[in-house]
Amino acid sequence: MRKRKRRWSKKDIKSIGNQKMAEIQERNDKGLTLDKMWTLGFLVDNLQNSQMSYYLISKGNEYVKEHTGADIIAYYENLSIKVVKPHFAVLQIAESLNHNGPLVSTSIKMLQWLSRHQSNAAKYLYVWDLEFLRTPVLDESIVYNWYHNGYNIIARCDDYAKVLENNFDVKIAEVIPDFDISRFMSFIGKGVINGSSNRTTDG
Repeated sequence: MRKRKRRWSKKDIKSIGNQKMAEIQERNDKGLTLDKMWTLGFLVDNLQNSQMSYYLISKGNEYVKEHTGADIIAYYENLSIKVVKPHFAVLQIAESLNHNGPLVSTSIKMLQWLSRHQSNAAKYLYVWDLEFLRTPVLDESIVYNWYHNGYNIIARCDDYAKVLENNFDVKIAEVIPDFDISRFMSFIGKGVINGSSNRTTDG
């Protein structure tokens, strides 16, 4: 004889309802209202064995595991063996032309691609490292022009922010360490809803 399922009580239903409302409130606090959902896209050269790839994929995996329905896409230019298996979408960079939501470039090279992007998407540059120190073709005048091209700039750490502000007279929109996706969602999400790109400070 098939075991009869326990009927949910009003208390059970109320508890489930309260949990769902808490999830909705969390989304509202991060600028992710149900009627204004969007996908966060990252533009990368590749996802091969590197510290940047490891943090992007690991932190992205953690976020989509903890946030049901969260939508993240990594767009790559060069196909490579991934340092970690991603649990979110990974697409060739040409697919970003159809992207619905903000786009974050992770290098000046990717920013050059983003500059040709004919869309109304909010566009950001995430300064993962001071790439002009290790890339000879990026002299300071080229770097200065790209940093002053009208994009919102997010620095990986306060030290990088200080270098960009002092050496290139750059206004840093926010500091977000090591691909903290929750921080990206919170900061960029508020900009999507409010049209704001003001930098916040901890504490």
